[in-house]
Order: sequence, then C-alpha cells, then structure tokens
Amino acid sequence: MAVRIVIAGCGFGGMAAALGLKRRLGQSARIIAIDKTGRFDYHATLPELVSGKVTEDEITIGYQALFSQHGIEFTESEISGIDWRKKRVLLPGRAVRYDYLVLAVGSQTDFYGVPGARENAFEFKSDSDALAIRSHVGKMFKSCKISGKTAGDTCIVVVGGGLTGVELATDLKDLLDKVCAQCGIPGNEREIVLVGRSKHLSPGFSEEVGKFCEEYFKKQGITLLLGNPVARVGKGCVVLQDGRKIKAKTIVWCAGIRPSRLAEELGGKNYNDRCGLVLNKYLQWIASPSIFAVGDCGYCSAMEVQPTLTAMRAIEQADYVVHNIACEIQGRPNRKMQYSPRVFPALISLGRGMGVMSYQGIWAAGRHISWFKKITHHIHLARFRHDWEFLEYFDELFVSLMELIYIVSVRGK
Repeated sequence: MAVRIVIAGCGFGGMAAALGLKRRLGQSARIIAIDKTGRFDYHATLPELVSGKVTEDEITIGYQALFSQHGIEFTESEISGIDWRKKRVLLPGRAVRYDYLVLAVGSQTDFYGVPGARENAFEFKSDSDALAIRSHVGKMFKSCKISGKTAGDTCIVVVGGGLTGVELATDLKDLLDKVCAQCGIPGNEREIVLVGRSKHLSPGFSEEVGKFCEEYFKKQGITLLLGNPVARVGKGCVVLQDGRKIKAKTIVWCAGIRPSRLAEELGGKNYNDRCGLVLNKYLQWIASPSIFAVGDCGYCSAMEVQPTLTAMRAIEQADYVVHNIACEIQGRPNRKMQYSPRVFPALISLGRGMGVMSYQGIWAAGRHISWFKKITHHIHLARFRHDWEFLEYFDELFVSLMELIYIVSVRGK
C-alpha cells in the first residue's frame, strides 16, 4: 500500500517537495498537495509585476495542470487545521489522512500592532496584491489629471527598509515614470517615501551595500526616512514615531512577516512567535516526527544562528526533507541528512538597469547584476513549470560561480 504524503502549501518549498518526493518515490508514495489558491506565484518578481515589467501569466503556474502530469493529486482548499495526533489535515467539510506531512504554509504579514496599518495599508504578499497596487496608483494619477491634485494623491509611502521594501520602491519609481508621462504630471509633483525602522537600508546586508542603496535612492529621487518607525497609519496618512505626518493616498506595508496562522495554531509550546515551529536537525517538528516543515513556518532549533529565509532557502530545505522522508520510508533512517544551510549570494534589484550582488563580504553593482537576477528567476520558473531535474543543480552552480568570484577578488587584493 502506497505511503500517503500530504504537502500543505505549494509555494517554493511545497512545490519542490511535492515534485521531488514523487520523482524519488514513484508509485510507492501517494502525494497529495493542498493549497488555498489554484496557482503558484513567483513572489520574487512581484515588484516587477507592479511596474509592468512582467505579466501575471509569466510568473504564475497552474497547480492542477502541473501536478497531474506527474501523478500528484491536487486539492484547492483552505486548511482549517491539523490534527497531528490522528494524522489528519482538516479541510472545510472533510479531513485528509497522512503518514507524512510536509508543512509549507509560509508566512503572513506582521503589522506589529501598529494602529490602522491593517485597515489602511496594502499588503504585498501575492500577485493580487501587486496588481491591486498597480491599479490603485494608476487610478490616483489619472484622477489628478481629470479632477486636479489634492494632498497625498501623488505620494506613495512604502513601509519597510528590507529587501522587499527596497525592491518595491525602485519598481514603483519605474511605474511612476510611465504613469506621469501618460497623465502629463511633472516628475517633481510625485513622491515616493520609504520609511524604515532601522537606521540603514537593507539590514542584514553589509554597511557598504546599505550605503550604496541609499545613495542610489537619492539619485532616483526617492525620499528615505530611516530610524523613525511608524506609529500610526490613518486613511491617507502615515504618522511616524517623532510625530511627523506624511499625507499619502497609497501606503504599502513591507515591514515584516510572521509564521502563518496554521503553524501558530498547531505549534502550542513547541512554537516560537517569531520563527515558527520548533524543528529538529532533520527539519521534523519536535512534537511529531511525521511532520516536516520548510520555509517561513519553522526553524531548526539545533542551529545557533538561523539563516535568512528566502525562496532559495525554502527550495534547499525541501531537498533535505525529500531525502529524509525517503530514507524513513525505505528503512534507512541512519542515512538521513542533518540540515546544513549553504551561504547563498544575495541579489537585489533596484529597478530598471540596476542590481546589487552581495556574497561572502564582497559586493558588486550594475546593469549586469540586474540581468543576472532575471536569468535566475527564469531558470527557477523553468525548473518548476517543466520539472527539469537537471535544474536542481543550478543553485549549486550558481553558488560555485560566486565562490570563484570571491576567490579571485581575495587574491586580487
């Protein structure tokens, strides 16, 4: 009888786990994938969806068509909860039994209890969020052309100075270049403001990278208000901790995430408010070894320093989970691999014609980095869309290339 493996959530980690397990186990496993939407959104390109550099069809993959090609069952449904003692995933009106569960339900926006943020700011977690922002900006600027400008109509505030906020702000600048030209609005009458809690942009990257981004923002006419957290978000305004008030009809919240509601409800005492489910060195939830987790919903408690969670990290974790589940099913538990994260290069897009790469203490910037990031996006999409097995080695080749650049740079000093 085939082993039942349920994949809860089909983002980067869930998709990689589902395809990898089916390829590894074949007919000996029944893979059941569940997601609340019917398609995969390539989240790393959402800022470009806002600016119109990519289309929705280019960055989405339909689950049903993809999974059916590989003999994977797919159910589009919200997940109500998980009964881990009875090994059941609870859906509205029914339950799905599992022998192994891969939890890949991602994260939710964290508003940190800031009054009015949830009600008055756009979230930025999906293609529908990106398209809603794009549509809203277009309507605001067109209304200015027809009815005249009022306070805040042409001001956009992005809250959050991390990677998402930085990339979104620069792509919004590219969008406004087009919209203002179409509406006949002078460039000096529009404003993009990025508000960050930290004193520098891109916390987590080197100080040099942060300074480069800040200088680039100034050249692009993007206003930076750093080290001054948001105290309140009103309808059409943002109030900062020092009392400053910014009038803006478009406010986007990119200030942080927290583990999903499902992981929070499941975890109990084996859960961390900031990091999610407590996992062992094999990425199994410590309360139930039949549950594995990848991505934003859990963390490996055996590690003193947690790696930055990115799409590449979720795919990497999925590869470990595929191997470890296969070892258990095939009666080789002693062959399981302890999770050991690699150091991945960080690529930041700064809008049209500019990107930054940071790796092992070195960094570079330029148009070529921007194109390199686009190529990595296309390759990852091809890996999922066509399940091209050889592309699983792309991440290793990518890291090896960066390591070569690093060695050459060190020797050249």
